[in-house]
Amino acid sequence: MLGIEIQDDSSRAALSGQLVFSENLAFRQAASRMIASKRKQLVLDLLNLDFIDSAGLGMLLLLREEAMRNQQEVVLSNAQSQVKRMLEISRFETLFRLQS
Repeated sequence: MLGIEIQDDSSRAALSGQLVFSENLAFRQAASRMIASKRKQLVLDLLNLDFIDSAGLGMLLLLREEAMRNQQEVVLSNAQSQVKRMLEISRFETLFRLQS
């Protein structure tokens, strides 16, 4: 589900498949590694994420809260179809920087 790549000022994770409650543990473990990287920007590449539900949205919000405590920014990039619609409906553009 998540592959993490550490770059100069950012930590990138590519999500694939579905971000639902059953992925909570794997997501939290990956999120902890991203936070621990101490990079200013945490980028989640959503290009290959096919589906997200309310639990998945909640996981993103928890990551954002933890990142903010560490002066880090979470960027959501390349959201497509259902995932993009869910982010729009939830008005995540007011909470995250969204990149195409």
